[in-house]
Amino acid sequence: MPSNAFTGTLAQMLRDAEALDNAHSHLSTLLPPPQDSLDAMTRAVVVCLSAWEAFIEGVIVESVDAMQPAAPPLGSWPSHKAIVLGELRRFNTPNPENVRQLLSNTLGMPDIRPAWFWPGLASAQAVEGLTKAMNLRNQIAHGVNPRPSVDYHYSSQLPDFFRRLGLATDQAVRNHLVVVLGIVAPWPP
Repeated sequence: MPSNAFTGTLAQMLRDAEALDNAHSHLSTLLPPPQDSLDAMTRAVVVCLSAWEAFIEGVIVESVDAMQPAAPPLGSWPSHKAIVLGELRRFNTPNPENVRQLLSNTLGMPDIRPAWFWPGLASAQAVEGLTKAMNLRNQIAHGVNPRPSVDYHYSSQLPDFFRRLGLATDQAVRNHLVVVLGIVAPWPP
């Protein structure tokens, strides 16, 4: 079972992106497709990246909460949590390097990027996929002119990409907490 950050944040927000893609699919049956149909695809990209950012923040908070000692004294945990929350307030660009650095700074994890793989997709391809989506989101968010063209096939596959990326991240973070930090099952495998 994945973390609460995965099930309660990432998975739910990715359904919003899928709803935008479905709206585009229905609108695109009209000839010519209305501009709103094309806007739905760019919004789907932004929603997927927002979901990814919220998931990363959520899984870190969930992990730090799992580090809290069961009973007083709490030792350095309160100050560690305060530092983590400060790091999260400054986090706003969930690209591969920033995610790697944030997980390292907050949880002491080595490079997360090698854990980003699944059948049919190697780690380097996952990093490239996240980088591509981030670049597209940045162009959309910062109003590049002309507006980037987002292919329906691409935007319709993004929710699944981020779902798989989230699961790979979830598992790697859980393994780090259990194996390296000795925390008893912060969430089931």
